Amino acid sequence: MRPIFRPETISLFTRRESSPHGTSRALGWDTPSSPSQSGKCFSKDSFGHLGYTGTSLWIDPHRQLSVTLLTNRTWPDCANQSIKQVQPKFHDAIVEALKE
Repeated sequence: MRPIFRPETISLFTRRESSPHGTSRALGWDTPSSPSQSGKCFSKDSFGHLGYTGTSLWIDPHRQLSVTLLTNRTWPDCANQSIKQVQPKFHDAIVEALKE
């Protein structure tokens, strides 16, 4: 099976930007920072995206791993921020489970 994107294209879109200072963003993606919603186990070259409703997608090219979490943090209302504690623990648990 042929890849959809060339490695150079993936590198361009997932490389952390230098401006504004201290950003963890790439072109449309986020990259791990401290603390990161990706957790502590994803590689420094991983990238991901968080959605308004608490969904997340994180991809670790070194592990050939992608993790998707589908949630609805807006229930019972939009003030619910509990997902910020769940996402990093969820991502770490997936990586740890795959090590066994």
